[in-house]
Amino acid sequence: ERGDAAAQPLRPFTADASGRPLLLLPGATPQLFHPSSGRLWSLPAGGSVKPHSGRICPACGFELCLFSPRAPPSRAYPLCPSCFDDSLDDGAAGIASNGADVDASAETFAAVCASGSPHGESHPAVAPLVACACPVSGREGGALLLDPRGGPEWRLLSAPPPL
Repeated sequence: ERGDAAAQPLRPFTADASGRPLLLLPGATPQLFHPSSGRLWSLPAGGSVKPHSGRICPACGFELCLFSPRAPPSRAYPLCPSCFDDSLDDGAAGIASNGADVDASAETFAAVCASGSPHGESHPAVAPLVACACPVSGREGGALLLDPRGGPEWRLLSAPPPL
């Protein structure tokens, strides 16, 4: 994977918890790359990822990004690359221990990200944006969030229930 990273034009994108710059690797499954260590962090597919004005994840200290799913309507959700990547690892490990298909779970997780927030409403980057329970999915844990892009036209976004 690192060989692929070296072949692509890279640009500073965001920073890890210690402030070291991370590079964005474009592609069908975007990733962040740390050039010194070779470490890769997976990002959600099915949308675009942009820096979130230097804001920091309260849970791990990584610089936050904004994830915008391709599916209409236009919306954005806070994304912590480290927490997202860790949740993929934790989910795959839990699924593998239960004997389930890891690829099927990754597809399910990708489908949730394509339709909504990559983090649940309890994630510290998302929790301050929660306005109320979602009238459609509130019983399952879904919530309405303030769009993190801000005004002047504030919008409420539906966040899916946690997986």
